[in-house]
Amino acid sequence: MHDRSASVRYQDVTTPSSPLQCGLPQGSPASPILYLLYTEPIYRLRNPKERFGYADDTAILCVGITLEETARNASRHVHELMEWGTENAITFDPKKTEVMHFSRKEPETVPPVFHDGVEKWPESAVRWLGIWLDSTLAFKTHVEKWTAKAQRVAHHLKAMTSTNRGPLPSAVRRAVRACIEPQLLFGAEAWYPGMTRPNWSQPTREGPSGIMHLVRRMDKSLHTAVRAVLPIWKTTPLSTRHREAGIPPVSQLLESCRLRFAARLRSLDKAHPLVVRTEPIRAPVINRAIKLKYQLPRKPFRTRLRRADELLPRCARPELLPRRSASDQALQTASKEESAANFRDWLRAVAPRTAVVYSDGSLSAEGAAGYGYAVHVDGLTVLSGNGRLGPAEVFDAEAKGALEGLRAALNLPVPRRIVVCLDNLAVAKCLRGMPSDSSQREFLEFQALAAEHGATEIRWIPGHTNIPGNEQADALAKASTSQPEPVDALPTLAYLRSTTTMHG
Repeated sequence: MHDRSASVRYQDVTTPSSPLQCGLPQGSPASPILYLLYTEPIYRLRNPKERFGYADDTAILCVGITLEETARNASRHVHELMEWGTENAITFDPKKTEVMHFSRKEPETVPPVFHDGVEKWPESAVRWLGIWLDSTLAFKTHVEKWTAKAQRVAHHLKAMTSTNRGPLPSAVRRAVRACIEPQLLFGAEAWYPGMTRPNWSQPTREGPSGIMHLVRRMDKSLHTAVRAVLPIWKTTPLSTRHREAGIPPVSQLLESCRLRFAARLRSLDKAHPLVVRTEPIRAPVINRAIKLKYQLPRKPFRTRLRRADELLPRCARPELLPRRSASDQALQTASKEESAANFRDWLRAVAPRTAVVYSDGSLSAEGAAGYGYAVHVDGLTVLSGNGRLGPAEVFDAEAKGALEGLRAALNLPVPRRIVVCLDNLAVAKCLRGMPSDSSQREFLEFQALAAEHGATEIRWIPGHTNIPGNEQADALAKASTSQPEPVDALPTLAYLRSTTTMHG
């Protein structure tokens, strides 16, 4: 931001350079940061819970009993915003201001909201971050607009193919999965309620969600895309089309998208706004002098968000950690065979009394996950162990095995150098650097124990290369999968993600 100058060029004339005393360079990453800091007071005017924004878009949410009340409140909020803008040299263009009244039923009359003396009447739908919102949140406009985009792409693909020319069906299928499906499913996490939803008047009862007309509209575009993949007759049954093209119907795609969203909810930290909205209401302290029925909290309505959150079981919620980089030393620097030979050379030259921990994880054909570890000192096995996990993946078993192996090595009588060896490169990177959100507690505990001990190293070794310690840990991990599953074990985040992938 210092020692900058600029010159103006008009046609063939360029002015001499002049020093710049203000402003930022074009494309400076500091520009959006400074803008957000400058406009931050906007979201603290009146009730901060009613204001939110993204980049240079600001929204004000007013809640009231009648539309007239909310319109008056919104006009006051806008007037207050205009006054703040005047004091801070910021203008808000009335042409870009949009108004929407949300209600359960279509209102007969809608009052305007005043922006600097200009009447702003509600639109049929407004767009926020690509989502089209209508007054009753039926999302008909949203589905129509995004389906029309997908339909245009599907027609382009269909025009490129026929029975005797065109690209391979596999290539067209990849284009459909990459270009058409994302457009059809854009924003489905926000608008898709599932095939059933609770009744407003009787929340404990569920009925049809009333979105089949939207699903049928989306199916029409997807059928065009399927016909672009396979040059088939119009009379071919739909089930045959989807099976041969390898593209599920829209109803299944929507459910898969909903499951993936549920898995993302499980990966958020406890302070995230979406997590706060899905947490159950805590029961108050019971006062025996008051009847119990008057003290129990009201059950919250099962919104789209809450119903999506209920699709998957609870798991250990990760914490929001600052990004950290791994060690500069690379874990793998050669091929698998060369790495195995290098490790054997290192093992022969290792200092005496060094504890070498071999750990491994395994997943049986039935989906049982287990870990095993073996601690070697001077070429002899001094400690070994294994254990079974709950619903988990090999990634989680590898992390648990490394942690338990380190714990066992730390219990040896004499403090010594410890080298943890494992054949999973992704787990080794997480042990040395940024922990993953799945099995995050195991990674953090491993790093804390390693930092406390000091002389602890992590080394990657190639698997299935006849390294005795690695083969021993692998056998222990496979044997642990036959043990009974822990009763109180929660599924891991990696397991939940793999579940959504199988459904997708």
